[in-house]
Amino acid sequence: LLCVGAPRTDNELLGTDSGAVYFFQRDTLGNWTRSGGKISPSNLSVDDRFGSSIEVSSQYVFVGAIKGDGNGTDSGIIYSFEKNQTDWSKSYTISPPSFGKDQLFSTGIVSQGDFLISSSPGSGTNGMLYIFRNENDRGGWSLFSSVDMQPIGRPSGTSLLAPIAVSEGGIAYGVPEANSSYEANGGFQLVYNPIWAGNSVQPTLEPILDPNANLDFTIIEDSESIYYDLNASHPFGESIEWSVSPYDSSMLSVEINSTSG
Repeated sequence: LLCVGAPRTDNELLGTDSGAVYFFQRDTLGNWTRSGGKISPSNLSVDDRFGSSIEVSSQYVFVGAIKGDGNGTDSGIIYSFEKNQTDWSKSYTISPPSFGKDQLFSTGIVSQGDFLISSSPGSGTNGMLYIFRNENDRGGWSLFSSVDMQPIGRPSGTSLLAPIAVSEGGIAYGVPEANSSYEANGGFQLVYNPIWAGNSVQPTLEPILDPNANLDFTIIEDSESIYYDLNASHPFGESIEWSVSPYDSSMLSVEINSTSG
């Protein structure tokens, strides 16, 4: 599947530069042909520029309209589409979390697992990254995290380009007009959060025993029982189950009592 955005496409009903998206399929000979008609949501208007950015996942196609009225005039908006037999139908729209005009929301969009990331260089003081999570059981996409693009020498909204890439919880975003060694020389920043990976697995670790615990005991035959308070912790949880093994039950009787904490 190949999706091509045409943000400057005119529509007699929707207006100049309302935008459109075209779908292409490759046949067995390697040739690309148009698949179905173009997509232009009926609520588009003049200069919405639908098709400014596109992201294709295994289940959805996301299309950005950087001048759509998502949460303010020309704030930007993202449309998501799902395949319905032979056609693509609009499933949800995703708007910038904060109200404001000219946010350029959806300038860059990428997806990974249950997460969708959008750059919004006109939001906040220096631009924002917004991370949304798929909440199908609760209806649509909800804001999961936001990242303030730290000031690196450029005013908010001066660039239409804020490309982003994501891999295993890391997000890299470019700022073409950032000032470094030279004015507007460009730059990029990398932010990381393991939760964004979506499918991260916690490693298996043994509980950490109290470092002051004495684990060596000497018991005289036929003497009285001994009692010992053994404490431990675990970095990923508070519920620890205790057991004693191996031991000869004919020679030794062991009882674990957690009532003392």
